[in-house]
Amino acid sequence: MNTNPLTQESWVAPDRKRVFEKIVETLKDLLRQGKLTPGQQLVSERELATRLNVSRSSVREALRTLEFLGVLNIIPGRGAFVTQLDFSPLAEFFGLMLAMHQASLAEIMAVRESLDTCAAMLSAKHATLEDLAYIETIVERMKTAAARSDAGACDDFEFHRAVVRASHNCVLELLFQAFSEAVKGSMEKRLLAIKNLPNALNLLAESHSRILEQIKKRDGAAAAREVSEHFYCVERHFTVNYEQ
Repeated sequence: MNTNPLTQESWVAPDRKRVFEKIVETLKDLLRQGKLTPGQQLVSERELATRLNVSRSSVREALRTLEFLGVLNIIPGRGAFVTQLDFSPLAEFFGLMLAMHQASLAEIMAVRESLDTCAAMLSAKHATLEDLAYIETIVERMKTAAARSDAGACDDFEFHRAVVRASHNCVLELLFQAFSEAVKGSMEKRLLAIKNLPNALNLLAESHSRILEQIKKRDGAAAAREVSEHFYCVERHFTVNYEQ
């Protein structure tokens, strides 16, 4: 039995008004319904145009729109494929929107705290042993780097991303990835501001370690408190340096 969604009766020719947009919506509906999945190849432009009773130019425009949105990957000579999950276009777009709206560092940090608090609580409940071991390696790298006074923002970002992933909540991960460019930017600014302050890098490394310890104890409330304390410490000691 042929289960390809492109051959099922659910394919109904779109309204001729704004044809390419109707085709886009048709394809989006199939994605939402799970009838098109990552890695799956669409039928050819010609076949799709025939089944929808539209022009190939309208189909081509629709496919290019979906490629721009990061939904499709069009490979010359092979066809159009549903992309694997890739949040980078979303992160770039969201980062641009924040820049256009001139979001302040304080606003970004407030949202970061909300996301990280939620992630810590969920990770305490859902993190696997493998998740915890990986986060532990990041914390150890941060401690070693702090001792050498050469800590970078990469491990800081990776710690928070790993905690989000350990939550095993796809919606939270999507939000974090959308926000990732802003997160990286805030971390880089923080590190630049504090790197010469006495014991600052060690304090940050220890703060991350305490968050992990509460996650390992499966105490979500305590992990969330450690996250809040982490951000409070940053704001209390380092905010003045951010704006310099």
